[in-house]
Amino acid sequence: MLMNRYGNKYGYHNPILTELLFRRIEREVDVAWEDNSWHNDTVDSMHYTKILDDDVHEFIEVYLPNSVVEDDDSEEYNTFVVTDENRESLLTTTDIKELTEFLKQII
Repeated sequence: MLMNRYGNKYGYHNPILTELLFRRIEREVDVAWEDNSWHNDTVDSMHYTKILDDDVHEFIEVYLPNSVVEDDDSEEYNTFVVTDENRESLLTTTDIKELTEFLKQII
């Protein structure tokens, strides 16, 4: 079993929830995702690199919910946020089906 830099299979902030979400997204959006979670971030994330040619790459980052409820004061978030290589927000949603459909369209 491969472990990430934090000794978990997936994520840092909520490894169990992150694993469930990561596996579902990976199954529904069939590309090679990487766990890109970082302890400085508030939520875990996954990353996809789309190679257009030798010199051109596009990056998609998906920030995953760390909770089923939204509570800013406790840094608990129930939203998915998709950003591009410029950290521009492409989608914010609480609906995983909307997320996966969106990702299929842009990847």
